[in-house]
Amino acid sequence: MPGCAGSAAGRSPLSTSTSTSGVSVTISPTSSSSLVGGTLPFTATVQGTSSKSVTWTASLGSITASGVYTAPASPGTATVIASSVADPTKSASAVVTVTTTSTKPAVTALTVSPASTSAAISGTVQFTATVQGTVADKTVIWKASLGTITSSGVYTAPSKAGTDTVTATSAADSSKSGTALIAVGSSSPSNAVSLLKFGNAGFGGDDTSVFETALSSTASSHQVLEIPAGSYNINPLSFPSGSQVHLDANVTVSANSGFGPSARMLNINSDNVTITGAGASTSVFQMPKARAASQSDGSEFRHCLAIQNASNVTVTGIACNQSGGDGVYVSAATTVTISDCIFDHNYRDGGSIIGQLNHINITGNRFTNTQGTAPQAGVDIEPNNPGDYLLDVNFTDNTMSNNAGDGFAVSLWTLNNTSRPVGVSVARNHSDQNGRYGYFANNNDPSNASGAVTFNDCTTDQSGSDGANARFYAANGASLTFNNLTVTNPHRNGPDPSYGDSAAVAIIRGGGASVPEGNVHYRHVNVSVTNGKVDYYFDFHDGSGIGVSNVTFTPGTLSGATHTINGLLQGQTMNSVGQ
Repeated sequence: MPGCAGSAAGRSPLSTSTSTSGVSVTISPTSSSSLVGGTLPFTATVQGTSSKSVTWTASLGSITASGVYTAPASPGTATVIASSVADPTKSASAVVTVTTTSTKPAVTALTVSPASTSAAISGTVQFTATVQGTVADKTVIWKASLGTITSSGVYTAPSKAGTDTVTATSAADSSKSGTALIAVGSSSPSNAVSLLKFGNAGFGGDDTSVFETALSSTASSHQVLEIPAGSYNINPLSFPSGSQVHLDANVTVSANSGFGPSARMLNINSDNVTITGAGASTSVFQMPKARAASQSDGSEFRHCLAIQNASNVTVTGIACNQSGGDGVYVSAATTVTISDCIFDHNYRDGGSIIGQLNHINITGNRFTNTQGTAPQAGVDIEPNNPGDYLLDVNFTDNTMSNNAGDGFAVSLWTLNNTSRPVGVSVARNHSDQNGRYGYFANNNDPSNASGAVTFNDCTTDQSGSDGANARFYAANGASLTFNNLTVTNPHRNGPDPSYGDSAAVAIIRGGGASVPEGNVHYRHVNVSVTNGKVDYYFDFHDGSGIGVSNVTFTPGTLSGATHTINGLLQGQTMNSVGQ
């Protein structure tokens, strides 16, 4: 991406001040049905403020202050609205279809309580599920993503901090489920010093000077800076070498207005820095004012977390949301670990991984809802020049979903045969409901860096176009391999708008190339199609007329394509290519 390379929280214990900057409200369920006179429970979650209260209203029927809706005596369509008490301009709505009869026993809604909570490492929480509808069977099947949960809803948190999801699925109707979020965090270290020791903060004003003083003092004293629960506001902040910061639960740190076009909120240009949170759903950095500024002036560089010219950096259990650039930007860094974080509603990319990188481990994160300016990817690996390098860069168990562009992009077009070999490994990645490709890769023409980019046991569901596309990928570059890729219902938006193909996976380019395309391998690909929008499982095509070289497609389990032959190689039908 042109110009990618470039050159944070308490309240006084007596304070009841509330900041409404960046308030958002979600409601569950978002749609449901009820018989006349029936009841439905709704829950609302408020983020971006310490006040979690909402005001409930219903266009038809009635709803209590605790969110229990009663349908009217006549059929119709009702709208239920939850409005933030802290900021009444922020609300969320749900639709209820009220009918006089039910044709067969049905589950109309399923909710989990509590909808969001926190737990200590290895701690327990009791969850309950409410199944609404006419079915007699009200039991549910419980599942936890990271911890464990019993058949009676007793959840046990995992042995490390992070954000966990509990799901309850109706035993009577597996299409109906409800979820809850748990922020799993550890208690503050014994040598932690509270931010509030260094001054009053969290009253709605500018807290930057308190943060700066606290960071400088604790880093030089080898202490951990604890950010207690509260809402804070800061200008760009730099972390000295040796910084150790722990955010408690219910911390929201917001960027002040006035961030310049290239200003980053959290700057790590130093060594031996650790930032930990109580969980990404409850330890949040956000930049809604900076995002609005980028939408106004066109800048794409107001990043939330920038790790550059740094080494030995660990970031875990936080969120970096609503930036005017990237959620996280990593360049010129060695030995970096980013785990169990959320990067949501950012303007350019959820994460940009640039170059001059070695020993990078990105694990268990969520990159979601990126929208604003290109490339709008969940993650974009994109060096800026031939001198950039990608050595031992690893992604494991991450999720990219609902991004306007690609879920996971590897753009190597600035590298050439003078560049160092590429080493990128991606394992068990999930790329779901992204606007273009689930996985995308390109490289240079006529010369390229050698090396390998490998995806193992990854999935993609409901991508806007191809599940995976090696587009303008020259055969003289680093090998690109997908082992055991699972693709479900690609081409949600129809044929690829650039090339018109409707394949699950592709190697494709138009005119203008000077060397063969290829060195791309899809091995043991599993494809399931039920949307009727896929004609072939693979399409390998060179619009430049030079040729396709060293390519592979070997099938795993395939179902649902409209043609009986698996795919195309330069327009010729065949069931597999290579081995």
